[in-house]
Amino acid sequence: MNLKKIFQKKPHTSPLEIAGHKVKIEVRAQSKSLRLRIDPLSGQPILSTPRYATNRQINSFLEKSEAWIQKNARNIESQAPQTHIYIDGQQFQICRTGPHKRAKLDWASHVLHLPDTLKHPQKSLHALLKPIAHQKLQLISMDLAHELGVNFQSLEVREYKARWGSCSHDRHLSYSWRLILAPPHILRYVCAHEVSHLVHMDHSAQFWATVAKLDPLYKSHRQWLRKNGNKLFINHH
Repeated sequence: MNLKKIFQKKPHTSPLEIAGHKVKIEVRAQSKSLRLRIDPLSGQPILSTPRYATNRQINSFLEKSEAWIQKNARNIESQAPQTHIYIDGQQFQICRTGPHKRAKLDWASHVLHLPDTLKHPQKSLHALLKPIAHQKLQLISMDLAHELGVNFQSLEVREYKARWGSCSHDRHLSYSWRLILAPPHILRYVCAHEVSHLVHMDHSAQFWATVAKLDPLYKSHRQWLRKNGNKLFINHH
């Protein structure tokens, strides 16, 4: 497995040939540890690396991951492009043709227009979904905060690389826009988690008891997010 081409610090895409399969792997220097995942929309493998990672460390990691890459490379080559996506719990058909200059949602027919002709389709999708995510997260957070008899100062939706949300000491809530791609009960769990920090700024037993008050099934929802959270990551440039 020839890996020399991929060791650059800037995000880029490089083809590799593994067991006769040509696989494009995007490399990003953006994480605290070396990890591989599959972008759910493009089906492309993404290698996230620490900025200080050496070529030797990356080589070693990919050599140990060769079986995983080979298995998924076969799957990627045999799969058709993704045809559906879930937004706020609703299934939308992805339409890859049309004159649209940006991503567009047709709520009546449940179609997401994401033409292949878009210059930056993922940026367009991000711009489309971020305000939808903000509205949803704002409403749920307000309802949960009211249930606890607390309030927050502000709320933002942003790009996160390694978390789903946060709550600061000045009562500022922040969430990943990608939560709009999760099932509604998972999005609500993350809101319950962060709103509970308005009462307990730790992960004590009292904190988890507060989360359980807002979301009695939080343990299973938390497990789902740990297992499936990577499926919510959509590659955008």
